[in-house]
Amino acid sequence: MYFARGDLPEAVAVFRKAVELDSSAAEGYTNLGYALHKSGDPAGAVDQYSKAVARNAASPTLYNNLGFALHDQKEYDRALAAYAKASELDPKFALPHRNRAYTLRARGDLPGAVAALRKAAELDPTDPNTFNNLGNALRLGRDWDGALTALNKAIELDPDHVLAHNNRGLVYHNKGDLKAALACYRKALELDPKYAPAQHNIGWAHKTAGDIDAAIVEYKKAAALNPKQAVTHFNLGGIYYDRRQFKDAAACARAAIAANPEYANAYSMLGASLFALGDVPGARAALTEAARLDPRLKGALAKLPPLDPAPPPRPK
Repeated sequence: MYFARGDLPEAVAVFRKAVELDSSAAEGYTNLGYALHKSGDPAGAVDQYSKAVARNAASPTLYNNLGFALHDQKEYDRALAAYAKASELDPKFALPHRNRAYTLRARGDLPGAVAALRKAAELDPTDPNTFNNLGNALRLGRDWDGALTALNKAIELDPDHVLAHNNRGLVYHNKGDLKAALACYRKALELDPKYAPAQHNIGWAHKTAGDIDAAIVEYKKAAALNPKQAVTHFNLGGIYYDRRQFKDAAACARAAIAANPEYANAYSMLGASLFALGDVPGARAALTEAARLDPRLKGALAKLPPLDPAPPPRPK
């Protein structure tokens, strides 16, 4: 009931009370773990799922849920071990394979992720999310035809799958078919008018095509849909920088940094924009932070003029 109306704090409180009343049943810890995870507390979820597993070590679903919470804690080895246990308990359970792919991708093992997703699709050929994830993984591996096959299957299973339409657009974009890409991005946005990545990608397609004015319009729409989508601010700032509109570029860089304080390239663009505006101290501060976040960006800092020497002490 509480999940249905989105009252996660109340759900957590109710499930905590249930555990207090009966600490022997795995179900209470399972429900509490799920509520905590949905509330953005994966550490708390891991703790509760671990208690549930101690009371019901034969549940593949519990191990799968534990693995997902461990992934969100970036404990990738433990997450993979939990997924392996889930698959051992139920070799026909597709979801641990799909989640294993998510963790393998996070570790940079794209071939392993593709293999896991193919296994998930084999076990459950009716799940559009698996085919969407497989298509996206194949796209990242530059297997355009394989990606389109998987994404088309996802859309066949669920014609309203927003992510699959958007990802199919990315494949066409990568292949250079901007007309097809735009059609896919627009379909995704038609299905979900608040889906900011598709709106962003429409702007990117226009920029790729050289229609810069249209790109600005579309990027601004994307930024309005989701101000926390840092790459949109960054791309828009890049257009302004190329047009020598350095104040606008600096504003976009600051918006990107506000959305993602670890965005090294945004600090680099801010530094370059401030330098162009004559603010050398501001440029130095921004470029120093860019180099701290990504040492590959140290070159821009080295090109700044040296600091003015300290004035000599005034005679007394």
